[in-house]
Amino acid sequence: MKRAFALGAVALALAAVPAEAATKKYVGETKGGTKITFKEKGKKVSKLKTMIFVNCVSLQTSTPRSGIDFYEPPKAMRIGKEVKQSKLQPSAVAGWEVTKNYTVNLTRKGKKVKGKLALNFSFLVPDLYNPKIYVCQGTTRFTAKPKK
Repeated sequence: MKRAFALGAVALALAAVPAEAATKKYVGETKGGTKITFKEKGKKVSKLKTMIFVNCVSLQTSTPRSGIDFYEPPKAMRIGKEVKQSKLQPSAVAGWEVTKNYTVNLTRKGKKVKGKLALNFSFLVPDLYNPKIYVCQGTTRFTAKPKK
């Protein structure tokens, strides 16, 4: 009797635990031609990594800066919702850590995940007589499908 009760309790406990969705790895390409990778679990995307082209301008100089910078939002984001995040991270364009502001908008089309990525940040180039403040912006679109 005790054994049947114990087995019934275990079966009920296992049935109450929802089956975890398998994590899928996605690989794709941005409009700029860079590789994009991320993991999807349920309706959330995490560990999104790519590189994005950014242009930087300054009111203190007519010489702009530009280059490829890392795009790695710090938290998971939901598919179908625009997500904004910020984090202090290294920048290849600035040469040191800056507060990067990420905007991610993801949509699903069948098995594919499509999206629009935006990145902006600003930084100061210190100079005793002529300091420069640069404001940088970059956007791209991508399409990714499950990795085989």
